[in-house]
Amino acid sequence: MTKPQIINPPNKLKSKVSMGGPGAVDPERLARAEAVIEKMTANYLDWVEADLKKLETELAALKPGAAEGDERVDRIYRTSHDIKGQG
Repeated sequence: MTKPQIINPPNKLKSKVSMGGPGAVDPERLARAEAVIEKMTANYLDWVEADLKKLETELAALKPGAAEGDERVDRIYRTSHDIKGQG
């Protein structure tokens, strides 16, 4: 049996972002953004718990052929999308 070939694609994003010169990431702005995200992590479990309760409620009320089914599915999608984005 032949050995599998491992192909590492080039990191094109890394080559486009630099830490100096035109179009560079400002380290101070990056640090501020990371600090904001760090502060938000303390509330994440509360947010996700509330979102999971919303999902449970919507899923329990979802019935095939119901008039509000499309709206419920949309709320389920949006809540799931929020959870994914917060992760």
